[in-house]
Amino acid sequence: MPQRLRDGICQGAVVLVQQQWVALDEALLDDLPYTLAAECRRLEERSLLQAHCFEFALQNGQRCEYKHQGRSFVDLDSYRINAKVASVAPGLANFAAKTALDLANALAEKLPHLNLAEASNARKVQVKLQLTKGAHGCAPCHFDTSETAPSRQL
Repeated sequence: MPQRLRDGICQGAVVLVQQQWVALDEALLDDLPYTLAAECRRLEERSLLQAHCFEFALQNGQRCEYKHQGRSFVDLDSYRINAKVASVAPGLANFAAKTALDLANALAEKLPHLNLAEASNARKVQVKLQLTKGAHGCAPCHFDTSETAPSRQL
């Protein structure tokens, strides 16, 4: 893991505990955010992002789906990434396969009282790129969970 990211995690862990959230601004190498953003644009331009939808259950148990206009995504974790996505966005694929695992392990190490699962294998870390445009583009202070990831922690 790059030292800059490790330092950001060490400093951010304290803030995370105090505020319940943290932004790891400037934790990535100088050009990496721009590279990843460019890859995100390429994925969008080549129609490799999927429409984002929410599925939920009503009180009567009926399943409903809500499609969020302007929101799209793609799975990047190493066991679900599409080969075309990986070829168009190698930096994002690498970030998901390596840096996200390092990040998960570092957080588990720095915040032991949260009992975060260590990423001993890639299947324990899901990485999703989400692109949101238009009204209601920000969804702060939340995390997604689903039947496919009932043990998701972050």
